[in-house]
Amino acid sequence: MSDSLPHFRQALSFLKPDESPRIAANLLSNYALANWASGNDDVALRQLGESLALTRTIQDIPQETIGLNNIAAVYAGLGDDARALDFYRQAQGVAGRVAKYSHPHRRVAGNGEHPATAGPCRRCAEK
Repeated sequence: MSDSLPHFRQALSFLKPDESPRIAANLLSNYALANWASGNDDVALRQLGESLALTRTIQDIPQETIGLNNIAAVYAGLGDDARALDFYRQAQGVAGRVAKYSHPHRRVAGNGEHPATAGPCRRCAEK
């Protein structure tokens, strides 16, 4: 993993977070995970915090959930169970907001009707 760190650093140098916040947040999150895997826990936590701030700014709720889970995983790996549990609980709360947006047909049609066929999709019919 440590071989990938210079590549992440270079990729981030080309991005301007205010121009591509979603891409910057995802790249920063992956860079953080590579740092964590390389034993750079403090750097990983700082980068995950920066990524989380970006995802909250652009209101990317699914990515916010992932970011909170990643922070919790780092704390769990460090043996800080209380902090890990706090971030897992935050992620669970955010994930509750994701559920109502997770089905693409409801997002478009609002009623479980498949927008392309004007009939119920299989996923909706299974519920």
